Amino acid sequence: VTHRGREVADWSPEDFADFGKQFGVDNFGPQTKILPVADQDGKSVNLPGGLDGEFTFYDLLWLKANPIDPSTLSKSLTSKLQQKLVRSVTPEPGDRVEVFNRFLFGMLSPNQPLTPNEFEFAAMRVRSPKDIDKLASFIDWEPGAKVDRAHRKETEKKMVEFYETQAGDAGGMGLKGSADYTNLAEFAKLYKKDPDFFTKKPEESWDQFVEKVMTQTRGLSAKVASFSMVWQDPAHAAISAFDRHMARNFLPKLFPTKKSRQQFERSVVKRWNSLVD
Repeated sequence: VTHRGREVADWSPEDFADFGKQFGVDNFGPQTKILPVADQDGKSVNLPGGLDGEFTFYDLLWLKANPIDPSTLSKSLTSKLQQKLVRSVTPEPGDRVEVFNRFLFGMLSPNQPLTPNEFEFAAMRVRSPKDIDKLASFIDWEPGAKVDRAHRKETEKKMVEFYETQAGDAGGMGLKGSADYTNLAEFAKLYKKDPDFFTKKPEESWDQFVEKVMTQTRGLSAKVASFSMVWQDPAHAAISAFDRHMARNFLPKLFPTKKSRQQFERSVVKRWNSLVD
């Protein structure tokens, strides 16, 4: 990639801004003015633009090149810095393509470490409604239909080859995880019909939203649905994924005795019954 005859490594902050505007990314650059931000102990850290507004992409590069040790910051400043980071990468409300992408990222996550998950998502990320149409077009059945296992497997093989995520010795990039791609195609068909259904509404609680969505199609279990939804509002989401191995690690500390676990379970059932009566 070159811009104004220069390689990326030679771009100025203004080059980043100009390049971004050409492709509709207004916050690609430039660098925001570096400002000192005082902490509670009187020490200060330098941040692009301080704590107000949002970071540009170039600001994030500056932060990577000038890292801050979070252990030296107060909880208050850490929280404010995190809020600005989240604001800078949260999509605008109503951006249906980005909402779809965040579901796609979540549905590709099972049994995947973060980095492979990110690379596989990068290969499949949709950039327009037409890309969602393309993903949906791979299947010749409707979501929820009973599909012959061999037919589903053959369809997924075609999808994997199209996105070139198969193993390297098979001509791909070696990015394919355990997610069934036909589940993604079924979700794309559903999303096309009613994208608003998959966007959290202000009057919905997060647990209601998860329960609503996880009933719609294969590949959206409670954990995957929760992980997919966090990205719609990461600063305020009151839900997240919790893996079994994490639960097992915490179990002895949460419930040191069998009796304490039974008491907790009874209290949860009692609370649930009081809400549904």
